[in-house]
Amino acid sequence: MQEVFIWAGKPSTSQGVKKANFHVFRETKAPAILIEIGFIDNTKDNIIFDTKFDEIIAAMTKAILEQVGIQYETSKPIVNEKILYRVMAGSYANKDNAQRQVDKLKMAGFEAVIMPYKT
Repeated sequence: MQEVFIWAGKPSTSQGVKKANFHVFRETKAPAILIEIGFIDNTKDNIIFDTKFDEIIAAMTKAILEQVGIQYETSKPIVNEKILYRVMAGSYANKDNAQRQVDKLKMAGFEAVIMPYKT
């Protein structure tokens, strides 16, 4: 997986693959990797991250998909997509109050549904 991350534009050399007893590895039941893109205290790394963000994300995506046997495909631009803007009309602790609001909205000609949300 490391080979994918040695991408064009990154002037530093690879620091290699390392193993450690990190909490994020110990405490997960799923396969896990820790990816270090650069160093936060390195101005050059930060500039690269800011200017090559999309390339970095694409490289990570390709590498992960490759590991699970899925072919990476670039997205195609969406042409003439109609954009809809959803409006939320409130949050209620009591379901009856939520239902009353839905009924009012429907009577006014709006689509409305109750979507439970656990806090």
